[in-house]
Amino acid sequence: MQLIHPGPEEAALCLRAVRTAANRNGVIPPAARALMTAAKQAILHIDADLDELAPITPAELAAGLHTPGLAEQVTQAMIVCVLADGEPDPPLPSGPPASSTARAQPYPQVERLPPNAARWHWRRLQPPGAQCQKSEM
Repeated sequence: MQLIHPGPEEAALCLRAVRTAANRNGVIPPAARALMTAAKQAILHIDADLDELAPITPAELAAGLHTPGLAEQVTQAMIVCVLADGEPDPPLPSGPPASSTARAQPYPQVERLPPNAARWHWRRLQPPGAQCQKSEM
């Protein structure tokens, strides 16, 4: 996979989308914040205050993305950021949101997420014999 480095307009839309997806009750969890901070510097090359970004709708995102492959890349980034801090509450939907536009592609990786996906990935990343704390999931 080759990373796409979008222009400033598309980069801002991507960051807003990831922030919207990662938002938990008005707060950006710490691991998601760290990932977005790294992405805005290393991939998106924009300087944006994560706490000041406005939410974005799927239709607005789909209308603003024109670079081939960028929609899939931002969808993968949203999945990673949503799961970075453990299982979301409420749980992830089983597929793309009903408000997705006709232009938006279906993303099979969302549909294939197993129940407790974050917990499973977290355990895979632990050293052998390590015990997961409930607060870490």
